[in-house]
Amino acid sequence: MMLLHIISPFLFLYLFFASSLLPHASSSLCSFPSLLDCEFVPGTYSYAGDVNIFGTVTLTTNGTLDLRVSGTLKIHASGSIDVTGMGYQYEDESSPGPGFRDDFGQGTGGGHGGTGGINTMHEVPYPGQPYGQPFSPTTPGSPGGSGFYNENFEPKVAPGGHGGGVVLITARQVILDGTILANGASPFDGSCSNAGTGAGGSVSIVTGMFGGSGAGLISANGGSCTESEGAGGSGGRIYIHYNQTSFSQRQILASANAYGGRSNFFKPLLTPSAPDDSTMPHIPSAADGAAGTVVFASPNTPPLLVVRRYARVNDEDKGIRRLDEIEPTFGFSGAGVTVFTNSDITQPFKLFAGAHSDVMFQGGSRYTLLGLYKLDAMVLKTSAVHVRPSQVIDIKACVSMRLEISIVMYTGSRVITPRTLTLEASSLLLGHNVTVDNLHAVRLGGNSILALSSTAYTRSFQNTFTPGTFSVFSMALADFSRIDQFDAIAFDDDTVPHVTLDVADEFLMTGHSTVTATSLNLLAKSVVLSELSAVSADGRGYTTSFGSDPVQGRGPGAGVLKALDEQIHGTSAGYGGQSAFCTLFFQYECRPQYPVGGVPYGSAAFLGNEVGSSGAYVSHGGSRPGAGGGRVSILAREYVMIAGTISARGEASVGPSGGGSGGAVTINAPQIAGQGNIDVSGGFAVDGGAGGGRVSVSSYRATYNFTGSVITSGGDAYKHVFGARIAGAPGGSGTFFLDLASSVPGGPRYRALTADNQYRRLIANDQLTIDNSAFTVVSGLGQAFHLDLLIVTGFAKLFFGPDVDTVSVGEIRGGVGGSLTVMPMQ
Repeated sequence: MMLLHIISPFLFLYLFFASSLLPHASSSLCSFPSLLDCEFVPGTYSYAGDVNIFGTVTLTTNGTLDLRVSGTLKIHASGSIDVTGMGYQYEDESSPGPGFRDDFGQGTGGGHGGTGGINTMHEVPYPGQPYGQPFSPTTPGSPGGSGFYNENFEPKVAPGGHGGGVVLITARQVILDGTILANGASPFDGSCSNAGTGAGGSVSIVTGMFGGSGAGLISANGGSCTESEGAGGSGGRIYIHYNQTSFSQRQILASANAYGGRSNFFKPLLTPSAPDDSTMPHIPSAADGAAGTVVFASPNTPPLLVVRRYARVNDEDKGIRRLDEIEPTFGFSGAGVTVFTNSDITQPFKLFAGAHSDVMFQGGSRYTLLGLYKLDAMVLKTSAVHVRPSQVIDIKACVSMRLEISIVMYTGSRVITPRTLTLEASSLLLGHNVTVDNLHAVRLGGNSILALSSTAYTRSFQNTFTPGTFSVFSMALADFSRIDQFDAIAFDDDTVPHVTLDVADEFLMTGHSTVTATSLNLLAKSVVLSELSAVSADGRGYTTSFGSDPVQGRGPGAGVLKALDEQIHGTSAGYGGQSAFCTLFFQYECRPQYPVGGVPYGSAAFLGNEVGSSGAYVSHGGSRPGAGGGRVSILAREYVMIAGTISARGEASVGPSGGGSGGAVTINAPQIAGQGNIDVSGGFAVDGGAGGGRVSVSSYRATYNFTGSVITSGGDAYKHVFGARIAGAPGGSGTFFLDLASSVPGGPRYRALTADNQYRRLIANDQLTIDNSAFTVVSGLGQAFHLDLLIVTGFAKLFFGPDVDTVSVGEIRGGVGGSLTVMPMQ
């Protein structure tokens, strides 16, 4: 048989006689067909026949080993092809993805199949960047960046690790019982000394038959650090194309790894800004390198794209990415990003991802997936696909699909889903101006998240293009799942962002499921909140920015700054009720002060889009102002069952700042029942509580069977003086308006209004003293209005606003400390 070699015979003879000078002195140049421990000069080698590898085959220097075998290439259990650290060298400044060099700190990891790890000392946001082709990898891995260390009190520069080399194999049959290694190198034998490690290289195998015992392994891992705070290199790229295989799919997926390198230290979160929308955002990364890419291709099946990171599995390891740490704008804590670069994949494929893996496609505009699957026995599906601006991901997984990998959609992106989508401990995070197509039914399994913005929308079921509208036929939330509106009222814009869940059939919440929003419109045929479930807009209204200087609150009922006793005080906010304010005089006396800001606003009966206002900020004493409650509006065509909680509570303040007022809850349905809770109470503040919010409920008199609690009370207030807890002035009660229509067309309506401050009053030495609660103001009823029942109780103080001339009341009920004030000319 003939050996064909592309390098010149003179160079071959030189290297043969000079082999004793090569790095592996115990090895020799390789000779087919049986290879023991030997070295190839980088280049292309062809052999007509079978080749067996029993020892370690490597290269004389960094580069590419290209083996072309007409017969069978068998790597025995004792055999290995090893080009670890044979890619771009640290000294080579031409590498496309080198780690950042910091000769006075720490270097970052080299990039290739993904981003390198980021260092931990100076928070340099420059990991090695991805490059290369996932479907035809031929590129070496890039080196890590240099770091700094001390040796006998002298500063030293620690060079980064070299990148992995390249192995290209073409054979009629490949039998893998041993290993093929193209890993990145770790400087200083793994101790790193604050330097970054090299990225994994490339392995490409094209064969008719791919098989073996199942014990073999192909790896293009990034280098890892066992000591110091160096950063790991990214994984490399592996491509295996076969016509047939003796492996099962599980064995196929386990036969190749492109792990990112691990660091000895974990960097929990880093969010550098992207230069502009035209480049890949720097996803928040850790000291660990991102995984590289592994592709299995066969003419008989769709390609399998595999991304697998090292899994951190114990609680002490901050690398665990909890579901409640998800940021829907720029990815996740503790994760680099794997990038399928320069690849507009035209054929449909399947994506498999391991724990903490983040995947992005770069270079193409549209990708078709036949499914997204978790790898191994991963319990929490903490991997994600990031859909770049203007990209389209088309998921063609039959009629329904279990989503085991999260999807994060960036501005202007689009995802086409199956008609039924079940999230299994995964997330669908919709950024601004994104589109979800074809979705009819959504089920959120345990620990799943649907995150919405006020500019995202679906357009499948209703074929609408309304920003902020998520329109589906049915929606169900299982235990510990949640829906989140992630955008809030901006500090420089008072516009309230709204989201709408438009559900044609049933909206069902079970277990500890939650919906949180700034302003939520929930439209459905029926709405069921089971026990322990919650819809919350707590603290999602207006917020006050705070820093070094005192600041007024925000919103129509904002808290104000008040000078008293040579001090600046921040008052609480109002909405349905006035905020209160008083200071302690001597030991047990509270002195009410007026005016206090925090004025009531809005209508008690016809709630619009108002949300709660925020308290004023006082810049001392570790103070923090409270935000107002947000808004929840539920409109059902048939019935609403409330066994859980609906709330828009104002946020409590910390220190001498003011609390936030309660928000708004509106419920409108032909039938309303349940024993749950509705709460729009105001926030606590030391110098006086915030006002409560407003609740408006509309139904039919014959079918209104809600027997739960409706809490509209103002916020508490108290101080600790000489070890005793002394009550201050509570905020004014908000309002609860109940409007019940007659079951008979044209019949009389029944309207009731309640102001209840829940017995909040001033207590001194366990004795009832003067009542310092603030007022409840009823406005927006028109000049003449009829109430069948008016309830003023729990130390609420109610009066009708100046826009109300005449109110006819069928029955007035009082309670402990309640009072009604009639203004002049009313």
